[in-house]
Amino acid sequence: MARIAASITSALALLLPGVSAAVPGSVWSVSDRVAAGECAGAALTSANKTSFLDDARVGPFFQSAAVLSAAADGITGADLISIAYGQHFKVLTEKMAKEQYVLTQCGMAQPTVEEVNKVAALPAGYQRKNFTIPLQRVATDSTVHLGFLSALGLQDRVAFMSSYATGPCWQKAAACGAELAAGGAYGNETKRALQLSATEAVFMDCGVSDCSNVNSQGNGVHISASQDSGPLWQAEHLKFIAAFFNKEKEASAAFSTTLAAYAYAAALSATLTKKPVVAWISHSTYMEDAFVLSAVSYKERMVKDAGGTAKDGEALQAALGSQLKSSLAVSSNPAAGKTYTLNITAFASRAEAAAAFFKGLGDVDVVIDEVYASDPRAYTFSNFLEEYGLDNTSNLSFVKNRMVLRIDGTMSEAKNLDWYESRYAHPELAVEGLARALYSNASKSMKYFRNVAKGEMPALLLASMCETAMPTCNSSVRPLAIPLTISDAAVASTTMKVTAVSTTMSLTAVSAPKGDATASDASQSSIATAVSVALLLWATTTVSF
Repeated sequence: MARIAASITSALALLLPGVSAAVPGSVWSVSDRVAAGECAGAALTSANKTSFLDDARVGPFFQSAAVLSAAADGITGADLISIAYGQHFKVLTEKMAKEQYVLTQCGMAQPTVEEVNKVAALPAGYQRKNFTIPLQRVATDSTVHLGFLSALGLQDRVAFMSSYATGPCWQKAAACGAELAAGGAYGNETKRALQLSATEAVFMDCGVSDCSNVNSQGNGVHISASQDSGPLWQAEHLKFIAAFFNKEKEASAAFSTTLAAYAYAAALSATLTKKPVVAWISHSTYMEDAFVLSAVSYKERMVKDAGGTAKDGEALQAALGSQLKSSLAVSSNPAAGKTYTLNITAFASRAEAAAAFFKGLGDVDVVIDEVYASDPRAYTFSNFLEEYGLDNTSNLSFVKNRMVLRIDGTMSEAKNLDWYESRYAHPELAVEGLARALYSNASKSMKYFRNVAKGEMPALLLASMCETAMPTCNSSVRPLAIPLTISDAAVASTTMKVTAVSTTMSLTAVSAPKGDATASDASQSSIATAVSVALLLWATTTVSF
C-alpha cells in the first residue's frame, strides 16, 4: 500500500504540480506499522484463531431504542447502518447506498467470500467493497464527516476534504492545499480523480437522486448520518466511521458522553410547562420561488429536547389546503420527515403569498430562519423582514418579541457554517445552544444558534486554534499509530459490558448542572435517576452479542 501510494503521489506531482503537496508526505510502511503495534505481526498471523477485543466492538445500533425511551421519550439508535465482527475482519452494511464494507485488519489475510457471508450475508441488490484497516489516508467530500473525524482525533489521516470545512484544523490543512477539488462542469474532474485515487477510502454523500456516485467510486464509502432520522441516530454514526480506524472504544466513550448530556437535557426539558412553538422556515428560489416550512424529524426532535414545540406541518397543510405542497425530506427514508412548500408565483403578489404563509404560522413564537446568506455577519433583522415581506410593526409574536434565530451562530473565517459539520457528532451542543436561544438563558453556552433580531453575531472558528500537526502542512508528519484491537482468541479479555457500565455511571454522576432554575431539586433528582438508569440499561444491552 505504501509503495502504491508513493507511485500515485509521484504521478500527481508530474501531472498536476502542487497537488502532491496536499497528500501527506509520509505514511507508515507495513513493517513500521507492525513495529508500532498498528498491524498484526507473525504472532497473530500464525495464531489458530483471533478475535477483536470486547471493548473494541460496538453492538447493534437498534437496541438502545427501548431503554432510552424511558428517559427521553423515544430517543433511539442509528437506523441506516449495521456492523458485525469476524475473527480479524468487520462487515459494515449501509442501507441507503446498498453497500457492504469488509474491513480487514492490516497484516492479516483478506477473508474469503464464504467467511464474510458467515458473518454477514450480502443482501440482494447490494455491492461489497474491501478495505484494509486502520485506514491511513482518506478523503471526504462533505463537511458532515469532518465532525466525526475530529471527535475521533483523526485529523492526521485526512488528505483531502471539502472546501466548506469549518473546524480549525481543517482550515489549517486547507491552507496547505488539502481542499478536495470540485467535480462537475465547474470543477476539475481530472484533479479530483487523482486526489481520490491517492487515498484508501473516500467518505461520501449520495447524490440528489441516487447513490450512483458512491457505487461507482471503487473506494467510496457512504456515510448516511445526515439522512438518519434523529439527532442521536445521526451522532451514532461516529461508531460506524470509527470502525474504519479501529477506534470503536474511543467512539463508544465519546458517544456515551454525548448520550448522557443529551438525555439529561431532554429529560429536563420535559419538566417545562410552557413551551414556545418553533418553526424552521426559509425562502427558497431553487426550482421555484417559495416559502418553506421544514418539518424534518431531527429538527423537530431537537426543538422538543430543547424545551420547545415544533410547528405541526400537517396543521399548516390543513390551514392552507392545496396551496401548500408536501414532500419527503429524504426520498428513501420517510422517517426523516417532510418539507412543506408554498409556491409564491401561485399568488397574485408576493405580499399575498407572505400573508397566507404567516397567517398559517400565527401561533408560532420563535422562527429559525434558514435562508442562505453569503456573508452571515452582514445578515440582520432588517434582512430577515425584507426576505419574507414583513415589517417590524407586525403583530406576529416572533417579530414583536424579537425571536428570530439563525443556524449561522458558529462559522469559519471563510463564512462556512459549523452547523453542517460538528453538529452531527455533537447534538448535545446543538440542544444546549437552542435552549439558550429559546429561553434567553445566559447560563447555557452559545453554539450554532444566534438571535439575529437581538443583534447577536456569529462566533468565529479560526485556523490558529488548531494545535495538531497536520501531514498536509509538514511532509515529515506521519499519522499517530493506532493500537491493534485484535488478539489471540485463546487470551482472555476484559468484557465490554463491565467497562461500559462503569464508564456510563461515572459520566451520569456529573451530567446534571447545578443551580438550574427551570426545574425543582426534586425534579432534577428524578431526572438524573431516570437518565442514569436508562444509560446503565443502554450500556448493558448495546454491547451484548
